[in-house]
Amino acid sequence: DAVVKDWLERQIVSRVRWKESVRRVFEMGVKFVEIGPKPTLTGLINNICGQGHCDFVGTIEDFDRFLSNL
Repeated sequence: DAVVKDWLERQIVSRVRWKESVRRVFEMGVKFVEIGPKPTLTGLINNICGQGHCDFVGTIEDFDRFLSNL
């Protein structure tokens, strides 16, 4: 389908709008939470939105604490 082909071509050559997307979600009041072995996205999000706007959950204990604070 020509429409899909055109869309995919534009998707490949267009820039990633990571910062704009994170800022928009942040402005909507969403709290970011990263679950995983390392706080990679936490650092990126805090650089964009300011410190303290992304929680990092790296262990089962962290996860239990996170759930108890909801």
